[in-house]
Amino acid sequence: MLNEYERKEIESLHEQISNLQEQLNIHKALLIALMSELSVSSIKNFSPFDTAIRNHLKKIPIHTDTHFGHQEYIEQCIEEAEQVQELTPVC
Repeated sequence: MLNEYERKEIESLHEQISNLQEQLNIHKALLIALMSELSVSSIKNFSPFDTAIRNHLKKIPIHTDTHFGHQEYIEQCIEEAEQVQELTPVC
């Protein structure tokens, strides 16, 4: 059984985690918005954006769950940005 102090500490940690998750969601939305402004060739094909992503992935040991997770998340963001591009009317 948890004492009062432990319970309050856990509640505080839950609140901090919730706040961090909210901030991550905001950052992801901003990232998708910025990426959606790039042309497809700017996201891929050795552009500065693509080079920055490749440089990030080089820092993570290949064939690891971490590398796979980062690569998967990046690809998911690119797909979401492409969907935003497709759904946004050209002015």
